[in-house]
Amino acid sequence: MLSRLVVLAAFMAAAPLLHAADAPAPVRPPKIGYVDIVRVLKEYHRSSEFESEANRKRQDAMRKNEGFVAELEHLKTEAERLPMGTPERLEKQKELQDLYKKGGEYAQAQFQGLDTMMGTGLREVYTDLATMVQTVAREGDYDFVLQEQNRTVDGKRRDEVMSQVMGRVVLYAKDGYDLTGEVIKRLNAAYDAKKKADAAKDAAAPAPQTDEKRTK
Repeated sequence: MLSRLVVLAAFMAAAPLLHAADAPAPVRPPKIGYVDIVRVLKEYHRSSEFESEANRKRQDAMRKNEGFVAELEHLKTEAERLPMGTPERLEKQKELQDLYKKGGEYAQAQFQGLDTMMGTGLREVYTDLATMVQTVAREGDYDFVLQEQNRTVDGKRRDEVMSQVMGRVVLYAKDGYDLTGEVIKRLNAAYDAKKKADAAKDAAAPAPQTDEKRTK
């Protein structure tokens, strides 16, 4: 009788453990974070550099265009001073037309070049961002990382307001879900390190030989 009681007690003690082993493991809720794209574009060093370069080229193009306009006005004034129908006036008018065409072609080429440059720069920045977000998300065991544009809705026209509103994915989040600062810090550290390494490599490279050295 005593042995039966011992076996029964042992079985009752092990029953919760057997039940726990059969039960599925509790499912944790998904871990979600977000990154402010607008802030990344403002604070990522690579983004700032290509934006500055684009602004420099845009200003150079504007100055060149102003030069075309001034020269056009000068030729127009000279042509109007000449008698109608004279070879001299016709020649000036032809110069005016040629310069106008040249200025238009230059402006179009500059616009296309700047547009391509901005597209290339944004694509490179997005590639860096996506790669870094994946790294941070995996290290932090995040299931989802959302895109956020945490900016004030201050548009004046309907299309501006709608664009700002529809660009927002996260309308509310508790503290601790914003990964933007960590992503920007790592992006800048990686980019600055690469620039430093490239500069050191260029400094260590042998200087190219001049024509004078080649002939000796």
